[in-house]
Formats: sequence, structure tokens, C-alpha cells
Amino acid sequence: MKIINEVTKILLGTTLLISCTKDAIQPRTNITIPSLPLTGQEFIFNNLSWRYYNSGNGSPSWDEIYLSTPSRSDLFVNPYLAAKVFLKLDTTSQWMELKPDELYDAALPVQYLFHVYAPYLVINVWPLDHHLVGKMSVIKVKFL
Repeated sequence: MKIINEVTKILLGTTLLISCTKDAIQPRTNITIPSLPLTGQEFIFNNLSWRYYNSGNGSPSWDEIYLSTPSRSDLFVNPYLAAKVFLKLDTTSQWMELKPDELYDAALPVQYLFHVYAPYLVINVWPLDHHLVGKMSVIKVKFL
């Protein structure tokens, strides 16, 4: 019984030590919550350049062709964005309404999908289209 009491004291002491030092171990992240309701507001992000990314770590590596808004922690906090997202590939094209990336459909030949990677809105193209890299496009976000 004495051994069990000693083990209990050690476990309890360790738990207290960990819970008391938790703030020192895990840095706090500052998140900006939009102060005004965004419903009905529309934001247009012009002159955005398509980029190429290769993770380069391991096999297989991860390749990505993407377009991203500038950092906007006042807009892109929640990954479940209550908004419609549109893409204009160039100044002469029409607006395309995009789907969130969780609605990927392998049956479609080309897809432009978006997701929030706080504090950014990111659009990916599937399959990869290296011709887009360096081209300028426009993103429009209309909050619902």
C-alpha cells in the first residue's frame, strides 16, 4: 500500500508540475476575431501571382500550384468560411465560383478549390497546371 501511495504522489506531483508550466511550454497564439459582421461584404484581391510549392521532404514529395490572398487575420480565421469565393484567371476572363477543397471531385478534369489556411485564403488547381505559375489573377470573396 505504501508503494501505491508513493506512486500516486509522484503522478500527482508530475501532473501539477505539467499543468503549472503548460503556459511556458505552449506559446499563445493571438487570433483576431472580426469586430464587424462580415455578412454581405465583398472583398477583391487584385494582382495575385500563382506560385509553385514542392515540399521536398520524403518520397513522394508534395507539389502544389496555388494562389493566396495577402494575410488577413480579420477575415480568414475560421476554416469553415461562410462565403462565396470567385476566381478570375486574368482580366479578360469571367468570374468562376469555386468550391471548398473538401468537395474535390475526381471525375472533373480541372478544379480550382479553396481553403482557409489562417490568415490566408488559398486556391489550389487540380491537376497541377505549371502554365499558371507567375500569372496574375484576382480573387473575390463575398461573405454570406
